[in-house]
Amino acid sequence: MNLKDKEILNINHYELYVFDCDGVLLDSNQLKSKAFRLTLENYPKNLVDDFISYHELHGGISRHIKFEYFLKNILKKQNFQVELKVLLDKFSLFSTQLLIKDAKLIPGIKDLLKKLNKERKYIIVCSGTEEYDLKRILAAKKIDHYFSEIYGSPKTKNEILSTALTNYKNSPMRGIFFGDALLDYEVAKKNAFDFIFVSYNSDWSNIREVPYYNDLNSIHSFKKLKVFGS
Repeated sequence: MNLKDKEILNINHYELYVFDCDGVLLDSNQLKSKAFRLTLENYPKNLVDDFISYHELHGGISRHIKFEYFLKNILKKQNFQVELKVLLDKFSLFSTQLLIKDAKLIPGIKDLLKKLNKERKYIIVCSGTEEYDLKRILAAKKIDHYFSEIYGSPKTKNEILSTALTNYKNSPMRGIFFGDALLDYEVAKKNAFDFIFVSYNSDWSNIREVPYYNDLNSIHSFKKLKVFGS
């Protein structure tokens, strides 16, 4: 990838720190794909493969929208609300179990969160994962206490940032968004936040289509990110 490696972070340059979850806090993108496959194991494999490709190209979008896409656009169904509820319940069970059991922290993330906490920064999680499941998973990984707020679906990421900006007393504020998907980038830019692409195990295969791709700041993980200003 021809990206600009972000090696230094001035911790005092920002008031709000925003983190996606899958692929940014947790190495969980492949586990999420596995959970989708387990949920859809009784459907034709070629159609499930089409859905997984859609899922991986649309990181950060809620499972509700993704399963609606599967039922409506891939299976061509019209009346699917009961089936949708079944899929959502199954996926919640599979994904939560898999992530609690097998997802590892992205290298260096805990050290960064500790430093941000020490400086009393406003730190939020902005994820497409169902908020109830998200809080359970981060609590199991023992990192939930580092965050000022943990937000997930059914709110969209734009709604989440709007809520965070409303809740934050000091305005205007400078923010930075650590993400690994196109939606993260778009939400960051819409809110005039700096964006850092975390490439560790990202599914963002069409990243080269992003405007100003060559100017996009990137880190592989947080392990080599030098933090100063504290």
